[in-house]
Amino acid sequence: MHRICRSSLLLGVGIIAVGSASSASAQVVINEFVYDDGGTDDREFVELFNRGTSALDISGWKIGGQDVVGTNTTFTIPGAIGSGTHLIPAKGFFVVGASTIPNLNLAFSQSSGTTISSFENDAETLELRNNGVLVDAVLFEANKGTATATIGFGTLPADVITAVGGGIYGNHQTNDLATAGLATSSLSRFVDGVTRSSNGRDFGLRTATPGASNTTAGITTFYNAPNVDSIANDAEVTGFAYSFSAPKAITPGTISAFNPNVIAAPPTGTKAIVAWDSTGGGNGVALSQTMKGQGGFKISAFFDTTPLPVSTNTTGTPFRGSEITQYGVMGSADALTNLTDVSGQVGVGTGLSANGATGVLWLYEKVGPAVAGGAISEKLILVDAKNGGNSNSATTSTEFPFTWTVLATVDVSGLPSGWYDLGITVNPDGSGSAVFNDQTFTFTTDANLDGTFYVGYRENTQSGSIAVPSYVRPPTWATVPEPASLSALGVLGLLLGRRTRRRARTS
Repeated sequence: MHRICRSSLLLGVGIIAVGSASSASAQVVINEFVYDDGGTDDREFVELFNRGTSALDISGWKIGGQDVVGTNTTFTIPGAIGSGTHLIPAKGFFVVGASTIPNLNLAFSQSSGTTISSFENDAETLELRNNGVLVDAVLFEANKGTATATIGFGTLPADVITAVGGGIYGNHQTNDLATAGLATSSLSRFVDGVTRSSNGRDFGLRTATPGASNTTAGITTFYNAPNVDSIANDAEVTGFAYSFSAPKAITPGTISAFNPNVIAAPPTGTKAIVAWDSTGGGNGVALSQTMKGQGGFKISAFFDTTPLPVSTNTTGTPFRGSEITQYGVMGSADALTNLTDVSGQVGVGTGLSANGATGVLWLYEKVGPAVAGGAISEKLILVDAKNGGNSNSATTSTEFPFTWTVLATVDVSGLPSGWYDLGITVNPDGSGSAVFNDQTFTFTTDANLDGTFYVGYRENTQSGSIAVPSYVRPPTWATVPEPASLSALGVLGLLLGRRTRRRARTS
């Protein structure tokens, strides 16, 4: 009996592609996956997508991979090659995963005899092969390098190198949702089936949708922060994928579980949005809607420019504290938002930053005084992270040199803490502009990008036994107030409209 997986389109009568491996290579891609969930690997899966115009026989194909230790467990899709045992309809999906995954076509146990995935939660490849010929591949946690003991990804075959285009640089982890089989996010192509042979450009932190389109939440070209005054304090602001903690609504003047200290109210409304894992460490969130070919955002962001104090660990040893906040577009945050050091002041050293942000972003690197005293560093930096890479400007790595491009730098240390307009727009041709209050910066990046609006945060602060001091300020944003001139025009337009309608009624 032929098993035909779920598809959003009806399958044409009698059209089944069982042809060569090369023709299959042009049709099927790895579309979405989860490799490190929040528990017992019961949210892990791989989704394939047939972007062709005819059904395809994938019987006998293999899903596997490798790392520096060697070849990982390989899953074989049951049936002989060409037998028609398992088919993917045109524009359809095929999901291999844990038994609890929604829209599952094949459980891991049915293809390998093991009940859990072969993912080892470190740097490795995910390869789809038809009779030994590579169909598609993804490399994740590429920052671990080729030869790092036990966790590197090893020497890649030439066909895999071509397919991954540098891989996904950052690290990805998720939490488990209450919904059976689903995690808080997955790594997904921004648009089903679209590939540039650059994993870092094609994939991002997205809402998990196994067996359904990655653009289920819709396509948009711009993010304007909503008014959240009607949402309860510390309740979720929906519409985002996230790694550990979803965006929450807060009242800035009230300390709560997700608002560590009192700040001024935003220019519009009484509440704001915060994206923060209050237990400490990094967090990333990304708008569930996709921006295809172009996109942008405009928000009112709160910047706390109060100098950080010297941090101390549990034994009282002092160290230089820091926080990083990023607001980006036409790319994605990663799950952990590891510390960057574009300014050269954060103290990452000469090694690598594992921060996996992609696209164009505003990066706020806030660094306290050194242990021996001295100046603070508070830089707002506009950068093009491209398809991801090492964000440490002081690195001496030859395998992963500093690859982010600095487009503009604003020293905010002399500015008062408060709300500032912040935005980035990227056009289809790659031209773009960014705004910080009354300053505008223009730039050029790659053309025809896909991505979304995203936010990331990481703190490296401590006050003795207090792991997350109350003086930190995670990403906090709100609706941009409408300019007074536009408000006046709106009132004038309303009056003119009424006057016109009255005239029409009397004519």
